[in-house]
Amino acid sequence: MILHISPIAPVELSLMMRSRGRSDEEVRRVLNALNTAIMMYTKPKYPPLGLRDVEYAAELRGRHPQLSFFDSLHAAIAINNKLTYYDLDEVVRDIILKELERS
Repeated sequence: MILHISPIAPVELSLMMRSRGRSDEEVRRVLNALNTAIMMYTKPKYPPLGLRDVEYAAELRGRHPQLSFFDSLHAAIAINNKLTYYDLDEVVRDIILKELERS
């Protein structure tokens, strides 16, 4: 099985840590440790982020106001690349499944 990681995930994590007062050095160390841990078990793929994904994310937020900015980007990337979405957030998973049924 190939693990795909949303290219937005590291950006989201970085912004969350910075918004909670973490320094750039702390953010760098966490991202480095996370990358090291992931690479011990798999070689993930990062699907590209394109204008089509950002546009579709805005469309998704219009149809599904419960989606956050980042969740809509994760969803758009998953849908546009026909990837299985794994997350604890059932709302996002359900929206992705509904959207995939529409297409």
